[in-house]
Amino acid sequence: MRNSTTFLKIFKSSVDHNAPLIKLNRQLTKLASKPWISKGLLNSIKTKNKLYKKAMNSRIASEFQKYKKFNNILIHLKKKAKRNFYKIQLFENSNT
Repeated sequence: MRNSTTFLKIFKSSVDHNAPLIKLNRQLTKLASKPWISKGLLNSIKTKNKLYKKAMNSRIASEFQKYKKFNNILIHLKKKAKRNFYKIQLFENSNT
């Protein structure tokens, strides 16, 4: 009995040290499910959100046009990044 509890303690401490549990918040969980999103795209998404808030608060047509133009470019870039990511994944896995 004593040997098994000692073993379990050592085993648990080894697992906790080498493979610790990491709590992910909602944003990180969502990001982890989209590996094609780069840091540059994340910065662009933040910029888009700021432009949206500015456009909605000011109610000026030119601000809304800036947001729409930026958003359309960002959508195109996200689609392109996703397409390239899966193209690379298929190419790498087809050669194995």
